[in-house]
Amino acid sequence: MMFSDEQQFFALYYGQPVASHHDKRPEWRYKVWTIDNIHHITLKPLSSVLDEEVREAARLMCGFDLRITHRDEHFIELQSDGTTTVTLDMETCCFCWEPGEDNLKPLAAYDYLRSLGYLLPFKGYDVNQLIEMRWVTLL
Repeated sequence: MMFSDEQQFFALYYGQPVASHHDKRPEWRYKVWTIDNIHHITLKPLSSVLDEEVREAARLMCGFDLRITHRDEHFIELQSDGTTTVTLDMETCCFCWEPGEDNLKPLAAYDYLRSLGYLLPFKGYDVNQLIEMRWVTLL
């Protein structure tokens, strides 16, 4: 069975109270238990991410604690006690790191942020495209 990109996107938020259905009250949000009959999902913009959530995402990715050294509307920079620097670009929703670490797990960070209800890019679609396609509305 093949699922559409839209259905695959909705499945990423399985079990979270973010879904709106065509045939029910559109202002109510339901948990995603199925990928059928969902009109759209309502998610948080990454710009509203809390410092502790970013630190936990970076820890999951790197395997060690990092502290926030800079935050503005464009990016959040975190550093370890060693030499590792991780940057979260708020426009692209991408993590970048220095030096080139081979054992990092960025998918763990993205999965964690999605589990908190944040909107992130999906399969080549950026967050603006997901909103334009009306798959998502923002809180």
